[in-house]
Amino acid sequence: MYAQTLSLKNYRNIQNEEVFFTPGVNFLYGENAQGKTNILEALYFYARGKSFRGATDKEQTAFGCDGYETSLTFQDSQRSQVMSYRYCKGEKVRQRNGMNVDRATEFLGHFRAVLFFPDDLEMVKDGPEARRNFLNVAISQCNSSYVKYYATYKRCLEQRNALIKYAQKNDVFDEEQLYAWSDSLASSAALIHLERKRYLSFLSGHTQSFIEELSKGKEKIDMTYESAVEGESRKELYESYKKVLTENWRKEFIVGYSLYGIHRDDVDLKINGRSARLFASQGQQRTIVLSLKMAEGAVCRELTGEEPVFLLDDVLSELDEKRRRFFLEEISGPQILMTGCDKSLFSSDKTNIIEVKGGQYVSAHR
Repeated sequence: MYAQTLSLKNYRNIQNEEVFFTPGVNFLYGENAQGKTNILEALYFYARGKSFRGATDKEQTAFGCDGYETSLTFQDSQRSQVMSYRYCKGEKVRQRNGMNVDRATEFLGHFRAVLFFPDDLEMVKDGPEARRNFLNVAISQCNSSYVKYYATYKRCLEQRNALIKYAQKNDVFDEEQLYAWSDSLASSAALIHLERKRYLSFLSGHTQSFIEELSKGKEKIDMTYESAVEGESRKELYESYKKVLTENWRKEFIVGYSLYGIHRDDVDLKINGRSARLFASQGQQRTIVLSLKMAEGAVCRELTGEEPVFLLDDVLSELDEKRRRFFLEEISGPQILMTGCDKSLFSSDKTNIIEVKGGQYVSAHR
């Protein structure tokens, strides 16, 4: 799979541009604040369904405009496809191959990409939310049903939390409603729990292989899914989640929200038997994240048969020479789109070098 062209109109600092990519390495270079990361943000939207910077549509719209448009043409193993997105005054229009797509969940799972940017170090050194987000995004690109499971879970969680908050505020408790929402939440949680553990079983093996190569066999990583419940089957997990959700409502009544569920789960990372979050050095943190991202690409290829596109936002400056060389060698097959300031790192005959200046993009291959 590889991106062919990306068209943007009134997107951030981009007025009207069409950017062309080649199947191999594409390097977008230029000074800061010129629009390099904007390209990766617009591309990754088609893989994730939202900005990886956390920006709203309004925030991505060029100053003084009512909305923006983007369009991506890409090639998968079967054919060339076109996806587009238009936002104007709060209205959103999604299209795939000329047909409207009403639901955001049905927009995903076609273009696949692995994003690596400096903030990814949060996966190791911060709390569980970053690790859960990593799993959610990675799994959704391999299994489109996961997006629907997770959307259902979020709706149930919002309703259950609203019920708990109302009960806390008014000192009126509707046990029948709580049971119904707990039952729905447990059903969705069981599916998501299973998918996460299944994905992790694929991911851990690939991650360990990359870490061993990077450290020359000196480092080992252990990855364990941590949850308040136990179970191997969907039925067992459903019963376990329902049990903790229905038996602990008094604790939840005090705090005002749901204390149990997959939104509280975590992935425990250990490097050489010790907590990576507490004991990993900065170099080890980079090694872990780098290995996780490469493993994400390998699992995507294994489960879907498609090579994802690698999007690297100013990553080379974050890596030492050994890790940089290893990374580029290991992912030399898939398409790579990376940003940076120093074009001397690449030879123009092997790389599509794109100069970025003031929201304009000029390729040496154009």
